[in-house]
Amino acid sequence: MLELYAETTFNRTLGHVMELLTNLDEIYTLYCPEEHIVCKYIKGEALEKGSILYFEEYIGGKKHKMKYVVVKSNDEKVILKARFPKSMFNIKVVFTVCEVSDKVHFSRKIQIGTKVPVIGSILDKLIIFLLGKKYYLAMIEHNEDDINKLKNYVDEFSR
Repeated sequence: MLELYAETTFNRTLGHVMELLTNLDEIYTLYCPEEHIVCKYIKGEALEKGSILYFEEYIGGKKHKMKYVVVKSNDEKVILKARFPKSMFNIKVVFTVCEVSDKVHFSRKIQIGTKVPVIGSILDKLIIFLLGKKYYLAMIEHNEDDINKLKNYVDEFSR
């Protein structure tokens, strides 16, 4: 299984960070306007289990379109799972939040593939081959950069 991981710490309350996640469709283009094109709910309500989110963004200069269904949502974790046809690659995005003192630890992990022995490692190589190594590396960089831009936005927005 391929995992792209990025994390940060917000100097905000858990309630504030969850409010931002709940309004992801509104802030998505604000905190990264040069790469993020659109984020909208095409079914359901904000972070409601079964809701479907549609994203468009640029990664490595390529326009990337994804639909995700919310499969889990609570005060500690939000899990989005890719819809068909990209669901064939078993793509999940896992946001976790954890209050530590007066701060909130925030992470986003993008999982692609499976952990099944042998099959998982073969699938990982196939996915990287299909995506292209350059695009895969751009995905890693984008994931980390995106979290940093979100942190900057939260810090600026919350003043």
